[in-house]
Amino acid sequence: MKIIFYGGTGQNKVMRSIADRLGSLVAVLDDTEEMSPTYEDVPFYCGKNCFLKWKESTPDWGNHFFVVTIGNPHAE
Repeated sequence: MKIIFYGGTGQNKVMRSIADRLGSLVAVLDDTEEMSPTYEDVPFYCGKNCFLKWKESTPDWGNHFFVVTIGNPHAE
C-alpha cells in the first residue's frame, strides 16, 4: 500500500510508524511555503501547489492512499 501524508509537522511523525506497518510512506505534502522536509527517505512537496506537483511527478497517482496528518498548531 502506497501512502501519502498531507501535513508535514508533528502529527506526521506520530503516524509514520503506522504507515510503515500498513505499507510504505511514499510522499509528504504540505502547503506551507519553504518548509523543510520531515524525512530524508521520503520525497517532500511543499507550497500552494504541492498536490499538483506530486501528481505530475507520479504516473500511478490514483493507486495511493491519503492520510491527513494535520494536528492543532495551537495545542499546548
